[in-house]
Amino acid sequence: MAEVTAPDVSVVLPVYNGAEYLDDAVRRLARQEGARIEIVVVDDGSGDDTERIGRALAAAGLVRYFRQPQNAGVAAARERAVREATGEYVWFVDADDRWADDAVATLLGEARRSGADVVVAGAHYVFPDGKDDKPVGSPRLNGPLTAEAAFRAFLRGELTGHLWNKLFRRERALDIIYTRARVHSDQAMVAQLLASAVRGVSVIPDLVYSYLLREGSIIRSGTRRAESLVLVGDAVRDAAGALDPAILASTDYEYYVQRFIVLSALKDATSQSYDDAAARALARQIRRRISLRGLRAVAARRDPKRLALLGAGRFAPPLYRFAMSRGRARA
Repeated sequence: MAEVTAPDVSVVLPVYNGAEYLDDAVRRLARQEGARIEIVVVDDGSGDDTERIGRALAAAGLVRYFRQPQNAGVAAARERAVREATGEYVWFVDADDRWADDAVATLLGEARRSGADVVVAGAHYVFPDGKDDKPVGSPRLNGPLTAEAAFRAFLRGELTGHLWNKLFRRERALDIIYTRARVHSDQAMVAQLLASAVRGVSVIPDLVYSYLLREGSIIRSGTRRAESLVLVGDAVRDAAGALDPAILASTDYEYYVQRFIVLSALKDATSQSYDDAAARALARQIRRRISLRGLRAVAARRDPKRLALLGAGRFAPPLYRFAMSRGRARA
């Protein structure tokens, strides 16, 4: 009897009501060369034709298909996929995005060369008109990083909280907490995975992934984020404390809190996703988190745009609302 060889990489593909994209995504993933892969599809309780397509793809031997008993969110779907996976590494993708045909080979090749627990590669956003691409993160961090150096780069925004341009050793992904945040759960996962990268993190400039910004996508929508931001902030704080408690007193950590948690929450409060009373109460609560220490941390990072927004949000709320309304009008 022939020995079954374990895959090098498990490609994790969570899907919810994604019948429009699933078949095409799987067939594009099947074109990956230079590595043994398995495609693990977790259907998060879809109500459309996703189940029929997923089971057909599994019957054809293209995927391993699992269906959640009910919709529980993408974090739960990813956790299920990681536990069902058998590869040495895991790569997380979304069905409606695009990637290079050699993405897995590029990521795995660097993982093998460096021995790192995490490999970070290049990616870019593709806007709906297809004409205005924008790089994701900073390619200037090429080379090996320790877990702490990578985590601090994450806090500074130099390594983003996106999953799809990163390869992770599955052993590490089995040990994290999959924060059940409705949005931004990627941030919590990446923070924990970087913090636990005992064999280090390797950053390469190769472009492997294109994130397609569609109308109505979470990154562009008015989805309420306040509760999720609390959960994500707690997860990042816990990861920082587990890595080195001194990080919690650092400028890098305070900058992250102000840049991502506070400003995102303040934007959420003015997103027209709440009624007036709820929006005012939320804004008052958030403004109290804009401290002089926080403003100094943002100033130290030489980030004038966010410093101006935080200053207006704390001391001149009408000016902040005007600036945000102008930004939405331009968008």
